[in-house]
Amino acid sequence: MKISILADDLTGANDSGVQIVKYGLTPIVIIQDTFQKQKEDIYIYNTDSRTLTGERSYNKIFEYCNKIEDSDDRVIYKKIDSTMRGSIGQEVNALYDYFCPDFVIIAPGHPSNGRKIVNKMLYLNNTLLHETEVAQDPKTPVFYSDINKIIMEQSQRKVAHIYLEDLKKGKEKIWNILKDCKENNINHITVDSVEDHHLKEIVEHIKSSPYSVIWAGSAGLIYHIPNAYGYMENTSTMSPIPESVRSALFVIGSMSKNGREQLQQLLQNSNVIGLEMQSTKIIDTSDTRKKEFNRIISESKYAVENGYHLALFSSSDAEKAVEKGKEIGLSRIEVSDLISYYLGKIADDLIIKFQIDRLFLTGGDTAFQVMKNLGVETFQLMDEIEPGVPVGLLQTNKTIYTVTKAGNFGGDTVMNKALASLKGGLKKEADID
Repeated sequence: MKISILADDLTGANDSGVQIVKYGLTPIVIIQDTFQKQKEDIYIYNTDSRTLTGERSYNKIFEYCNKIEDSDDRVIYKKIDSTMRGSIGQEVNALYDYFCPDFVIIAPGHPSNGRKIVNKMLYLNNTLLHETEVAQDPKTPVFYSDINKIIMEQSQRKVAHIYLEDLKKGKEKIWNILKDCKENNINHITVDSVEDHHLKEIVEHIKSSPYSVIWAGSAGLIYHIPNAYGYMENTSTMSPIPESVRSALFVIGSMSKNGREQLQQLLQNSNVIGLEMQSTKIIDTSDTRKKEFNRIISESKYAVENGYHLALFSSSDAEKAVEKGKEIGLSRIEVSDLISYYLGKIADDLIIKFQIDRLFLTGGDTAFQVMKNLGVETFQLMDEIEPGVPVGLLQTNKTIYTVTKAGNFGGDTVMNKALASLKGGLKKEADID
């Protein structure tokens, strides 16, 4: 099986790609456009398009389609955010217009990770999506819970829906829905899912149909794709990560409530020193910014020399930073981008200065900035330490074992688990007390 994955941010590229590793496949996440593709049949492209407007998002996805070799045995997967952030409707439009399949199947649910869809409505940890912090996202707020409505408004095309009741009736019912959609020129179809087996069923039913499809979903859906195409899950585990005597570096760019709670758990670890980057100083004058850089480097030097691990994170005073940005003519999104950029820049300085070889990155923008600034061309996925929290290899002038995590993913202790894994051998969630 050949598969190409297009993801709108880096952590999404990673948490979807690692699902394929479980089948003994070796996906490669492409970080830089300069990378020359080799023999691998599974490439994951980070289009970095989540915050783009609809038209720009469409154009960027259409451009990336040119990089994909179209063939009868190639599966095309559009990784979308499980909380529906971004211009998903326009991105699936671009894929449909370029490749001309019969349908694009849109299934953002990830039940085992708290994303459930019932009668078109998306629930995040049992709360309607529009009632969660996703509605206040500084870059890509989502104001509806109805996934069908979101895709319809963004794509400006007709969108059908497959309900749980349809799934319960089996393959024949699903095939009849597809037949009706084909006859009525409906090409986009959203799907309910309350349990993981619902995603498995939709993949099996549609794969066995006479229609061609492009899949669009979260890490939950893609897990079931290889099996439907004849691959068996590999139950063997990867070799432990070698021990390292150097300090590990955590870079926390996500402002999500869940991510901040995980950070607080990490900072309670007596072996970890917190390095809080003051966001208002970063977007101030160059002199103020330089002083903030120097302070963080100085505190890092003390921590490393005394055997501590480092946790670099931006301050939580987001609104103050936005107000400061307004004074110099910056929009909310530009302030957020600037904070991610400098958090990444400081992280890269620390990695080089202290020869960091164990790394944890959370927040797609921040993770991308760190890898891009290091000049890394690819990220080789290895395994995951918790559902949706992958570990892999970055190759610079040395090997850097790296864990990445979307802001809202993971349990309360995921960062401490990541530290234990990075320092002394990879352990699965069930193996860590």
